Amino acid sequence: MRVTTLELFFDLVFVFTITQVTHLVTDAHGVTDLVRTFLVLAVTWWMYDGYAWLTNNVGTEGTVPRLLLLLGMAGFLVMAIATPHVAERDGLAFGLAYLAVVLVHAGLFLHAPNSSARSITFRFVRSFELNRGAAPLNPHRTKSMTIRSNRGTPPHNWSRFDF
Repeated sequence: MRVTTLELFFDLVFVFTITQVTHLVTDAHGVTDLVRTFLVLAVTWWMYDGYAWLTNNVGTEGTVPRLLLLLGMAGFLVMAIATPHVAERDGLAFGLAYLAVVLVHAGLFLHAPNSSARSITFRFVRSFELNRGAAPLNPHRTKSMTIRSNRGTPPHNWSRFDF
C-alpha cells in the first residue's frame, strides 16, 4: 500500500508534537517533571501508534476518512502547542485536544472498510454498554451481566480483554 501525502503530513505534525515534548525534558527540574514528560510522551505516542495502524487499515481514499484525519491532525497540533506548558496554563487545552484526537480516532474506526477494525469498535462499545462504563471486572456488575446473558443478550467473555 502506498503512503499518501496526507499521511506524510500527519507524520510531520506528530514529529512537531514530539519536538515540543523535548521542551519538557530540557525544562525538567526534578523527577516529577520527568514523570510528567513521560506521561505526555506516552499518551501522544499511544495515539499516534493507533492512527498509524488505523490509516494502514482504513486508508485515506474517501472524503470522510480524509476529513477525520485532518481533524486528528488539528488535535495533535493543539496538543503540540499546549505541550510546553501542559502542567501550568495549557493543561486544559492539551486534555481537550487529546479528547478530540481520541474521538476522531473512534470515528475513523467506524468508517473502516474492513470488518476487523469495525468489530473492535463494536466490541468496545458493547462491553461499555453492558458494563455501564465501569471496569470490566467490576464485581457489582457481575450479577447484572449474568441476568442479561440469560435473557438472550449475547454473553461477553470477560476472561480476556478483546477490545
